[in-house]
Amino acid sequence: MQRKTRSRGIEIYRFLFSLVIMLHHIGWQFSFNLFSAGYLAVDMFFIVSGYFLAAHYERKTVEGRGVLGPEESALQYAAGRWKRMFFHHSWAFLVAAFSSVVLLKNAGWKQILFDNWLEFLMLEETGLGNEAVINGVGWYCSALFLASFLVYYSLCRNKKAHVCVIMPITAVLAFSYFYRYGDLNRYLQNPLMICDGAIRGFVELSMGCACYYAVVRIKGGQYRFVQQRLEPWMYGLTETLCFGALMYIMWKPGGYKPGWFVSQDFMAIPIMVLLVIVVLSEKSILHKLWDNSLSAFLGKLSFSIFLNHTVILGLLTKFMIGRPVPMILSIYLGTTIGYSVLTMLVIDALENVVFRKRI
Repeated sequence: MQRKTRSRGIEIYRFLFSLVIMLHHIGWQFSFNLFSAGYLAVDMFFIVSGYFLAAHYERKTVEGRGVLGPEESALQYAAGRWKRMFFHHSWAFLVAAFSSVVLLKNAGWKQILFDNWLEFLMLEETGLGNEAVINGVGWYCSALFLASFLVYYSLCRNKKAHVCVIMPITAVLAFSYFYRYGDLNRYLQNPLMICDGAIRGFVELSMGCACYYAVVRIKGGQYRFVQQRLEPWMYGLTETLCFGALMYIMWKPGGYKPGWFVSQDFMAIPIMVLLVIVVLSEKSILHKLWDNSLSAFLGKLSFSIFLNHTVILGLLTKFMIGRPVPMILSIYLGTTIGYSVLTMLVIDALENVVFRKRI
């Protein structure tokens, strides 16, 4: 029997964290305090993606289809991830490019064609060209694609060494660098020879892999913390406290100032790891509340929201300056979510035609 690897319980958190990123960007753009450290939500996306990367690797191993070498297996996985993201990413990029040239008039087609083609192909995190400037959040797709190849390859080479040695060492080195010379807001980080986003992606995907193996042991009964009848309440309380702590850290009641609250930012990462483990262990009393088809839909929608919201925000910045905040937020949230639902449905239908149609 095939092991269940996807829990719909985590999807509602993906949706909520995509809203946090939306509110962070509009708060930054319009100078009002809405999730001043909302950029941390991207770390949650990386960790969850790492969990499902490890689940995919284990499923391939159990099914006996892991007959390819590490290089071929990693390339196959990364190519599949690139393909799944490309339609959504390219649409968001083209709409953002049209908006920049025609509506905002802050870029030209020649510049986009010659300077931003790596961004279009989700390759800017290689460090070979400009970072994402047409649709700024697209850097995540590039970092996820590149880091997925490296992490999957490392798992194929030696799973135990990756989880027990490579992950903790790279986490200590990367986060020590970010703590010493910058913070987790990538737009305030000092650039390395390769883009910081790819390094951040590698470390946090690796953390997600560790989450997967912890969840497997919890589900297998290897980790038992309290009596079985108390487990749902303990896990539910932990889930609630983790989510509340993350909301508090990302909100930053005093507002965000560069260089402040750096320690809080780094505290958010282990809290996210714990939240992912608790939710995906499916032992929380809240699990039945979140594990439904609506959560699955909202989780899938989160990727479209993430990619599309900056275009809407750019237009609001140009045409809505000086309007009341409630009006701006209502238009922003309603337009972005509605537009994202439409694009998700259309692009999914297009993908079905291009990739799954059989003659």
